[in-house]
Amino acid sequence: MKKILVLCFLFAGMSLCYAQTAAERDSLAAVIDSLDALADHTLDEVVVRAQKSLVKVDLDKITYDMADDPEAKTNNVLEMLKKVPMVTVDGDENIQVKGSSNFKIYMNGKPSNLLSNNPSDVLRSMPANTIKSIEVITDPGAKYDAEGVTGILNIVTQDNSSMGGYTVSLNTSADSRGSFGGGTYFSVKQGKLGLTGNLNANKYRNPINDSHSERYEINSPTPTLLTQDGWNKNTFNMMYGYVELSYEIDTLRLLSVSSNQFSGSPNSEREMDVALEELGLGANIPVYNYKQRIDGTNAFGGPSRRADYQRSFAGVKDRLLTFSYNFNTSTNNSAGETKLDDVLNNKQSTDGSTTEHTLQLDFTTPVNKIHTIEAGIKYIKRINKSESEHSFWNGTDWMSQVSDNDIFLHNSDILAAYAGYNVKIDKWGFKAGLRFEGTWLDAEFAKNEAMNFGADYTNLVPSTTITYQITQGQTMRVGYNLRIQRPGIWYLNPYINTTDSTNVRFGNPKLDAVKAHNFTLNYSFFNPQFNMNANLSYQFANNTIEEHSWIDNAITYTTYENQGTNQGLVLSTYLNWSPNQKFRIYGNFSGRYTYVESKQYNLKSEGFSGNTYCGIQYTLPKEFTVNAYEYYQTPGIQLQWRGSAHYGYGLSASKSLLNKRLTFRAFIDNPFTNRLKSTETTKTSDFVQETTNWRSPNTRFGMNISFRFGEMKAQIKKVSRGISNDDNMSGGNSGGGESSGGGGN
Repeated sequence: MKKILVLCFLFAGMSLCYAQTAAERDSLAAVIDSLDALADHTLDEVVVRAQKSLVKVDLDKITYDMADDPEAKTNNVLEMLKKVPMVTVDGDENIQVKGSSNFKIYMNGKPSNLLSNNPSDVLRSMPANTIKSIEVITDPGAKYDAEGVTGILNIVTQDNSSMGGYTVSLNTSADSRGSFGGGTYFSVKQGKLGLTGNLNANKYRNPINDSHSERYEINSPTPTLLTQDGWNKNTFNMMYGYVELSYEIDTLRLLSVSSNQFSGSPNSEREMDVALEELGLGANIPVYNYKQRIDGTNAFGGPSRRADYQRSFAGVKDRLLTFSYNFNTSTNNSAGETKLDDVLNNKQSTDGSTTEHTLQLDFTTPVNKIHTIEAGIKYIKRINKSESEHSFWNGTDWMSQVSDNDIFLHNSDILAAYAGYNVKIDKWGFKAGLRFEGTWLDAEFAKNEAMNFGADYTNLVPSTTITYQITQGQTMRVGYNLRIQRPGIWYLNPYINTTDSTNVRFGNPKLDAVKAHNFTLNYSFFNPQFNMNANLSYQFANNTIEEHSWIDNAITYTTYENQGTNQGLVLSTYLNWSPNQKFRIYGNFSGRYTYVESKQYNLKSEGFSGNTYCGIQYTLPKEFTVNAYEYYQTPGIQLQWRGSAHYGYGLSASKSLLNKRLTFRAFIDNPFTNRLKSTETTKTSDFVQETTNWRSPNTRFGMNISFRFGEMKAQIKKVSRGISNDDNMSGGNSGGGESSGGGGN
């Protein structure tokens, strides 16, 4: 009898570990309770422990269950991303997926230009306790727009699945650098009406960077050396708000409207001593030297409004018809003032914006138990525009400098249609789709119509994924997809930024879209104690968008051009070992070989890069948890740029009170490395430049507090499908990453 009961306990415990739904887990838990009651009269002691896995693998994505990670109670989303499989966040808060910066970020399946241009800033301002899960969509299918080379990060907010009620969470944080912030998350359900939302405001202060830069001009009759010594610092003020209202018309029809608003205003100060010398055989010959101070202000953000109508069908489970409309606008404004030897002599600014109107119709239906088909049509009206001003002091008056590029308008009309097919037979799964995208664009220069131009092009975008379930806990997956990169306003804006008189930057309105091919092989292994996911991918693209820098009259000019061929082989691995409910070791590891070449300028760059992030988490009695982490990232590789390695470590401890409603968390980062050195190198056919920065203080400590009250007793129903504008290539991430584009969505 004892042996039979032991076997029953083991079988029920393993089944509970693999249960996918709440109903399954509740039923199995009831079985275990019955066995336990019987065992009280038969066995001396039987202990059954079941742990819910934080990671789940589906046909085309990997999901990290944020709600079950204790650190999510007080961390922000950017910090939690470091634990997500195939995602890394370096010391400069640049985000990468599978070792690449070419990806997109959604929220509840809905893209936003705000997340496109400023992903790190937005995610840093969001408390992780408002997030249910993060999905890494490694093989985007035909229903997704063709942009997003490496994949898509979809951030799913809490749906409060725990008949009426409310819940409210309050959070606040502060650290030793003077950064602080706070926010609230709320959810209310009354009858057929549901309301969720959050509001967060933060102020961030970055440490002062001392810097030294040397630029050697080469291949010139009179080679020069430009040196710059000084410091820089910046602050960020950010606010993010989101609200969604859902109304269940009846059991088959659902209407929801939502709105979000983000605003950010980073300010920077930079001061340096600048000197130019001609390189001689003996002593160098001074050309000029002066002190330069640059004060810069930026403003980005804007609203997004959305409406979705979802229709399900009685008698046919999972058949859905969804109609969606989305209005999205975002600004990216900047202004700068330059003083030379304490005399203000240069002022300029640009106001850039993107506005989108999107209409989309989606339909999905199961054909029978194993077949599913989906189809949809979509139209996007996108308007990119910029207005710029530039004035300089001639010694007596301020003079306006007029340019043909001052007023720029870039209109795009995008029409797309897709069809997809899914089938699952025994242990095999197959998913295939085809997407058509047509693009019609016009570029207008208000001050010089002769510069106007237009272009029309169409693309067929295939995708396919095959999976095989080796055992209940092991899965293999192979996939292929074609992705497209369209440049956004960050790359297109022809505004010429001369606030730094020695380094001038401007965009290129004639940039073309880039097509990239992706092949992936994925293996996953999961059991109650050990999880592993390994992903091998190969990517190649021609005509990629690369930075191009050159020297003219001792000034460095930088813009973007379609000039590169880019290839990359990436191996990404996620490991998690939890021998019991209290102890956990986890890690993200990624290695990449990159080859990028520009035949136009006879340049190439290649090499290996990699990064690791690992941590240990232990739960002590009385809801006390400690967590230690360490990360290392090798220099990134671009065509003309090579970054610096990053290393960091830290320790945190958290304590929950009042039945887990009140949580305190204290942390310290880099306690024994208060001064951090980093080096960046730019090498072209014209010059070699090396810049070294020393960040101090690098050590940071602080505290987060979270408090939750109220109780939800019914789940707020949300639409299952909706608009996903991931076709637009954005910019704004600094340093590192892939040479062919900007950061996440």
